[in-house]
Amino acid sequence: MTQALLLSALLAFSATPRKPSGRLTAAQAEFSRGDFAAALRDLDAAVSETGDDPTLSKIHLLRGQCYGAQRDLVKAEEAFEKALESDPEAKLDPQRVDPSLVSLLEGLRDRMQGELEVRTDRPAKVHLDGKPIGLSPVKASVAIGRHKLEAHTGDGKYSASSSVVIAAHKTTTVEVELAENRREEDTPPVGPGGRGGDGGRDGSGEPRGAGSSFSIYGGRPLADLRLGVNPLDIVNVPHAEVGFGAEWPYIRASVHLQFLPGFGIVPRGGLWVPVVDQVRAFVELELPVYFPQGTTALALGLGGCGGAEFFFIKWLSAFAEIGARNFFLPGPEVQVTIQAGMRMRLP
Repeated sequence: MTQALLLSALLAFSATPRKPSGRLTAAQAEFSRGDFAAALRDLDAAVSETGDDPTLSKIHLLRGQCYGAQRDLVKAEEAFEKALESDPEAKLDPQRVDPSLVSLLEGLRDRMQGELEVRTDRPAKVHLDGKPIGLSPVKASVAIGRHKLEAHTGDGKYSASSSVVIAAHKTTTVEVELAENRREEDTPPVGPGGRGGDGGRDGSGEPRGAGSSFSIYGGRPLADLRLGVNPLDIVNVPHAEVGFGAEWPYIRASVHLQFLPGFGIVPRGGLWVPVVDQVRAFVELELPVYFPQGTTALALGLGGCGGAEFFFIKWLSAFAEIGARNFFLPGPEVQVTIQAGMRMRLP
């Protein structure tokens, strides 16, 4: 009677299904003994019994190693692909695993792709691992795994950085909130006891008397000097203008005074976008108002232009543009303009 009860208990225990983690442990032992077929049976059973991604990734990594040991690289690659689908950061220890299998896994990681969508709270240039991927909001296909994500406004005033893990065959959406960069001179000096002293700053932490002299309603002050010609009337004296204004992310506004050959005022406003690190493209609207010499008639028109700007350094650039102006006072007249000059911003 006792023997029958003991035998029943042993049979019941042996019939209890193993947990996936238990099958994985058993498969690891079988792999270490070189019994790859037995290890694969346990691993295939474990796959059907778990939905936990980290555990699935470990199971498929070991499946890939079993197939690699059997020199079936096609099935090894299929197993590694499933491991990366479960965990895009899955790795093999190069000190313990065949280097060819490690290379196979890393090559798959480089080839497998996911979608990254980046949204920022203000227009910004987005870089991934130091390479530009576009202006926010931006969506791009990138290799799976962990990457360094950086975003900054065109004027460099606001920025943010973080790491992001891209999953295979999925869209990873990242919402980025940019923070204002603090200049070194804005950091309060350390006072006695390790606490920041006053350092000439008011209660808000800003330097006394600073701020308003370096911005115009939050924009960066600028000035430019330009020369222009009408290619349809090149015998006339080129006109010269000096302008003052401000620039914000992707927006610019300025007022220009023409002093050659006659006096005039040209308000301008427009949009700009970065093309590459040192080059911008821009479009602008103009409202030219001229006071021709030798007459009391006022010349008033509406115009537009487009061009490009190259930065020698952060605060000094050269630009060239082409545009057209339609003067409707004192009479209809259309002018084509080509202008070039230098633009300087406060550093």
